[in-house]
Amino acid sequence: MTRLIEPVRTATAVARPGGIRSRVGWTFILLTALAIVAYSAVPYFTASLADLAGQDVGLSPTYAAVPPFVQGALYVHIVGGAVAVVCGPLQFWRGLRMRAPRVHRWIGRVYLVAVTIGAVGGLVIAPSSPAGYVGLFGFGALAVLWLLSGWRAYRAIRRHDVPSHQAWMIRNYALTYSGVMLRIWLPLLLMAPLVLGLPWEFDSAFANAYAAVPFLCWLPNLVFAEWLIRRRGLPSYRLPVLRTVDFRGRVHRPTARLGSVHVMRLRVLSLTLIGSVLLLPGCASAALRAPAATVPTSPSRPVADPSPSVSTPPDAITVAADRVEVTRAGATGSYPFASNGEELLTVIEEIRGQSPSVTDVEDPWGNGDVRGQRYEWPDVIVTVIQERVAVTFLAMSVGRVPVATEQGVSVGSSRDDVTAAGGFDLWDEDADGVADHLGLGAVEVPGTRSLAEEGEVGVEFVEVGVADDAVWRISAPANDFADI
Repeated sequence: MTRLIEPVRTATAVARPGGIRSRVGWTFILLTALAIVAYSAVPYFTASLADLAGQDVGLSPTYAAVPPFVQGALYVHIVGGAVAVVCGPLQFWRGLRMRAPRVHRWIGRVYLVAVTIGAVGGLVIAPSSPAGYVGLFGFGALAVLWLLSGWRAYRAIRRHDVPSHQAWMIRNYALTYSGVMLRIWLPLLLMAPLVLGLPWEFDSAFANAYAAVPFLCWLPNLVFAEWLIRRRGLPSYRLPVLRTVDFRGRVHRPTARLGSVHVMRLRVLSLTLIGSVLLLPGCASAALRAPAATVPTSPSRPVADPSPSVSTPPDAITVAADRVEVTRAGATGSYPFASNGEELLTVIEEIRGQSPSVTDVEDPWGNGDVRGQRYEWPDVIVTVIQERVAVTFLAMSVGRVPVATEQGVSVGSSRDDVTAAGGFDLWDEDADGVADHLGLGAVEVPGTRSLAEEGEVGVEFVEVGVADDAVWRISAPANDFADI
């Protein structure tokens, strides 16, 4: 059984001047940390979560509709993690430690404060992770270990135990660097099926990849950190030291150099950790296929009885002029707009994994009379008025489920795609001579009269909003026989 012994060393610590490999490694870590902060953290401060969710930026679709407290924790986690991942490499800069120890100490204080607030924020947002239980336990364990290793590093330096402080700081920054490794592992796992020649579909590949990274982003880091600690002769995890007595009665301790048995056990431990990580995608895939948990619904409407098919994740959402279709495991469920919308709301709530924000819809004449309710998520809005449903999609997918019209048009498609699919001009909102709203899939509605074509039967269709020659909104149903 292994245990941690401090401040016993596994080898004699020798101060060595930094070689070219150390400098290259340090530069790589610093540059990748700065790049990830610029790419992943900065965008969250350029717009609101709701706006970012419409652009499918990072985790904004997941956290745009969570309670404000959790959203605040997300921003705390982002700020703490960004500061820590950038400050960390400066603490390993030998020149700074030797020439400006006061600056080193102050950066260290800032670093540990950033780790603390980042870890606390991570604990709060872990239950909302899109990776489900794997994300909860993976990111939750990371946050706990991040806090504990930071505390051990602080306690060691307060005791003036510099070797132990250095060892715990290496472990702590290995956990901090998980934010970088997550963004390195994710595209690699995403492309792995293509490299292996397996069938590839983005949504399923992303779901499997993201289910692995909650552990993969930090477990190998810790294995490498422990190897680095041993190589530098710092206090490390090791087996208990036994004493021997020679024939003269003198007590001897074995040298601290690791024997072959110790090395073998360390290798077995490392391989076990890495093997566990490699098995996570399969476990996560099984978890993703498990029945979804019941999602709390808004008190503003009754709860519909869940259908037996809810346990299977949907494959696609199709928008038509008179209905929304949800394809699930080869079967298609139809949700007509001429209904109270309960079944459609239940399906969308299941896909999103969160309740919508609900507001009243007043009459357009300003009388203050409530005609219905609007149920709003970051990527979809459902309006129910007098047993009639209208839906607007603002992203190319709801959660991870792709959305398209019957003709294959989705948010992000070009104007030419809409025209090629049979789209027709509706109106030009900015009067620049190019229609900003187009129609698709017109269906005649008996008993109505078109306001656009005199003497013709009215039609319903899917309305497509276009800006800068790209689709940004898909709404249904729209028609040409009602002026309100």
